[in-house]
Amino acid sequence: MQIQEQARKSRDYDSGSPSGLVVDQLIPQLNPDQLVEHARRLLLSTSRPDPMNYSYNNVRFSTQHDNDSRAGDEVGLWPIAQAVWRLDQKLDAESRNEAEDVAHTDEEIRELGLAAAIHPDRDNLVERRITPVLMQLSYLNPSRLEYAAILGGSAYERFLLRNDWRRPADRSGMSPHVGDYQNYVNPWFYKLIWLRTHFGTAFRRNQSQEVMMIAHNGLSEFVLSSGSLSTDFDFLFLDREFSKDHPSLAMKFWPDLDRLVRSSPRDAQQQMLKMRWDYLGRLWPESRLEDFIDAFREAVSAKDYLFIPELPVVLTVESQFEIFQGVLRSEIDRVALLPADPKSGQFDGPKHRGEQTIQELKNKLYLLSCESAARQLLSDLVADPKHPWWSRLHGFLAYDTRHDDLLRLIAQSDQPKLQLMILPAIEHHPTPNRQQFLEQLLKAKDEQVRVAATAVKRTLKELDQRRQPLRTIPDLGSAQ
Repeated sequence: MQIQEQARKSRDYDSGSPSGLVVDQLIPQLNPDQLVEHARRLLLSTSRPDPMNYSYNNVRFSTQHDNDSRAGDEVGLWPIAQAVWRLDQKLDAESRNEAEDVAHTDEEIRELGLAAAIHPDRDNLVERRITPVLMQLSYLNPSRLEYAAILGGSAYERFLLRNDWRRPADRSGMSPHVGDYQNYVNPWFYKLIWLRTHFGTAFRRNQSQEVMMIAHNGLSEFVLSSGSLSTDFDFLFLDREFSKDHPSLAMKFWPDLDRLVRSSPRDAQQQMLKMRWDYLGRLWPESRLEDFIDAFREAVSAKDYLFIPELPVVLTVESQFEIFQGVLRSEIDRVALLPADPKSGQFDGPKHRGEQTIQELKNKLYLLSCESAARQLLSDLVADPKHPWWSRLHGFLAYDTRHDDLLRLIAQSDQPKLQLMILPAIEHHPTPNRQQFLEQLLKAKDEQVRVAATAVKRTLKELDQRRQPLRTIPDLGSAQ
């Protein structure tokens, strides 16, 4: 392979480079058996690399280029390693929907042992042919173990289980840590709790007390000061199957985290609300709307003014709407019960601050790009001629590219003032959907809207005519 030879000679390769992208595009055209056999031969014939000149993980392969490096042969393997890695991902995706659930119950695991949860019959071609070779070579070449961890398979799982994962962690600094830098973890146990496989799920469930203790010991004021848990704790979220009687590990950990957050100083409530919402958002729908509301009310009670944090992007826009709407309704009810602020403090009293918070929550809700949020904003505007978004909407929509639901609802409405406001958004981003909205506005009841829509239609037509000559310019390269 030309790319392989180029990498070997240059001693430099990056899976995110143009060469790496070419490798990705070649995968569907390669014969899986031939690729795997070629990779096996290369693995068995390549000398040990200089360990300071490679870097790869489950996202990317790259080299730390060094003209004095002795790792030329190793780097030459990387295009093949990337191709095998992509093939493994492809095979995993294909088998995920076909595999039968043969997971053992907790009682069976306790009776038969953890090894019973390893299923060689689930290994794909890469895991059957490449991972065992990597395990054989890992005793002399630690980099092979790292690559085996990326590919996975029963051979890798058995290897981890055979090692002394029960031994207390070495506190000399050589062991990995979770959260707090003094929370060291046995390296084999650490690898086992990060497995994204059926066996990994069984291991975490079987060792749940120890896993929870590791997470608990990783919490500290320093860890919490950023306002969100680091990725060190992501192993808690690897298993998202849950029920009322069998909560997930992440849900089991929530009371510990919540208890520590509640004990934080009052001036840290802004960061703590962000952390609680972020964690609850990742738990959703196992978490409850009431959890978000309680966290918000506690933070509001401890702060004079509160910036509303974003919800985590793992939540769908519809779920974000449900949460913001629930918190908003709760806050409206709370503020309604507050007595009026005295005239001397009417602009910084509790009720005024509460009303500001309500408006901020509404703003968060209106900005969501979903039909529910669009309907809410349109309804609020129609109901209140003095609504603050009457002055904000024009600027918000002028160069918007995400809120087609709002444009569609306004185009279908009988609100000429609003219909005039959406025309710049259609003109600046005349997507096929938006041109359909324009056709609706050309038939609007209001004459001013029809005239303005006609002007936009004319402008778009003129722009299209100007583009026509560009589309007909011959390809000078092909002409030669």
